[in-house]
Amino acid sequence: MTFEEAVVTAIEFAGALNGSGAYKPPKDAQRGSFQWRRDRGLAGIFLFAQVADVSVDTETGQLTVHKIWAAHDSDEL
Repeated sequence: MTFEEAVVTAIEFAGALNGSGAYKPPKDAQRGSFQWRRDRGLAGIFLFAQVADVSVDTETGQLTVHKIWAAHDSDEL
């Protein structure tokens, strides 16, 4: 199955495709230890979102992108 076939199948089965995730930092980082971050690496929270305003000509399949918005936020623990 090609990627395109997989996407079409997923959309037909579940509707719009979306994803989400979660990150839980190691126990040492959850205590808010500044020393842990500097000595052992970065622990943080990173959030991202993208939205596209598009239209599709159903006869030709031509896709027109009108606007794209992206938001990114990160916070070091």
